[in-house]
Amino acid sequence: MPDGVAGLGLAAVREMLSNVARHARADAAVVTVTVDEALTVEVTDDGVGPPENPGGGTGLSNLAERARALGGTFQLVSGPDGVGSRAAWRVPLAQ
Repeated sequence: MPDGVAGLGLAAVREMLSNVARHARADAAVVTVTVDEALTVEVTDDGVGPPENPGGGTGLSNLAERARALGGTFQLVSGPDGVGSRAAWRVPLAQ
């Protein structure tokens, strides 16, 4: 794994869980980390779901910018069946 990517992935987990704690009004959250051709961190929750217009919050902006800086992506969408949300932070790993 390239230098610093693991630390940025951990920072992404912390930020996503912080957002769940502050905004989602969720009873539960699940963190999934996958390492293959990319490092993928997903956080799903059973809360109220993402706002229609997330606004200019620095947390979401930071997640997206960190992913882009590494050639990756960040996405926040409604969870399955419109319940809760799913945040996915994914960055490619050099092979």
